Amino acid sequence: MDTILNFLTGQLPVFLVVIGVVVTIHELGHFLAAKICGVGVLKFSVGFGPAIFKKEVSGTEYRLSIIPLGGYVRMVGDMPDMITGTSATDSSVRAETEENISEIDKDLSPAAKALIADKSKWFLEKSTAKKAFIVFAGPLFNYLLAIFILCVSAFVYGVQTPDGTKVGAVAKGSPAERIGIKAGDRILKIDGTEVNTFEDIQKRVQSSNGQAINVLLSRGDSKEDANQEEVSVVPESRESKMFKDNKAYMVGISAGFKSESVGILESISKSFSFANAMCIGTLEGMLGLFMGAVPLDSVGGPILIFEVASQKAEQGINSFLLFLAYLNISLGVLNLLPIPVLDGGHLLIFAIESILGPISLRKKEIVQGFGMAFLLGFMLLAVKNDLTRDKDFLKPKEEKWSEESSFGKPAEDNKKNEALQEVPVVAE
Repeated sequence: MDTILNFLTGQLPVFLVVIGVVVTIHELGHFLAAKICGVGVLKFSVGFGPAIFKKEVSGTEYRLSIIPLGGYVRMVGDMPDMITGTSATDSSVRAETEENISEIDKDLSPAAKALIADKSKWFLEKSTAKKAFIVFAGPLFNYLLAIFILCVSAFVYGVQTPDGTKVGAVAKGSPAERIGIKAGDRILKIDGTEVNTFEDIQKRVQSSNGQAINVLLSRGDSKEDANQEEVSVVPESRESKMFKDNKAYMVGISAGFKSESVGILESISKSFSFANAMCIGTLEGMLGLFMGAVPLDSVGGPILIFEVASQKAEQGINSFLLFLAYLNISLGVLNLLPIPVLDGGHLLIFAIESILGPISLRKKEIVQGFGMAFLLGFMLLAVKNDLTRDKDFLKPKEEKWSEESSFGKPAEDNKKNEALQEVPVVAE
């Protein structure tokens, strides 16, 4: 009973907030762009299902619905089945009379019927540029919301930046742990050469080619000789896609981070940089998925979103904000993929029409049917993964390291050791 109560009062509201905010802001983008471009909007709903509250203004019904899982926008003349049925063609849609429309939408108010009757308010009658702007505005608003969230996070909580050569974490069983390197240590020199950043450390470790390296440490932030210690460590190797020869060497440490306060202008600048990096990372992940480089079992659906949202909320407000920003970026990028039914698919059709001329609504429906089938299959895969995924999927994975001691061993005896590439931990 306590578990169910905790779910209803804690985890479920967090999930509903995440989904509701992300989808509603997306639809708000379409809605505002439609208004700007002079397209009539019959309904703008926050949520789905029966309305808790609704009010009509100038033919547009604003609704707050009972199921808080997003929202939707119904524009005038944006798809055939809203006006003439699924068998409509371009010519039949544009030839519809006010009387025929009235027969189909008997429950509409006079103001709404007037919107439908005014062909100048139809989405189909707008220029390609205006239609593209309305479609693109959804993903754009997700991106802008992510920027806003990141700005708030940076301004309130500061930004996380690498703390020089400070060690943030040491992997269990790694060469670094076996020779006594600890979190909080600073690496001063490698093989007598001074290092100033964690990138310098990575380059020196990678260039070792598995040979033993001498590392000069300082315990804590003090660089006094009394707190310094020199150790010898042999990097281990494993295949990596980040290096041309597919072999990366590491000793099992990750970078330490520090929080820096920033002003409003700097927070905006850093937010754009971070959001753009998120966009690129999301695109790379999706491209890797379609090319087979990313496993299909990594695809997550609503259950995974629910679990991650709950986890981030437990970690604190800043972690939750960063996750919300990432989810907005992911949804925006996903919607811009050139797949029929998605916003990117519509933009692709607009581009084709601008070159080859108008495409009939019947052909668009057929293409969108294939797109819908693809998305349905993708969604089923995501749900299947959610239901069959290991319950410890979200827990940090402990990497396996060679059990042989790497201290004082000749380098030639350690060439067969395997490990992961050394990558700084992304701090939140």
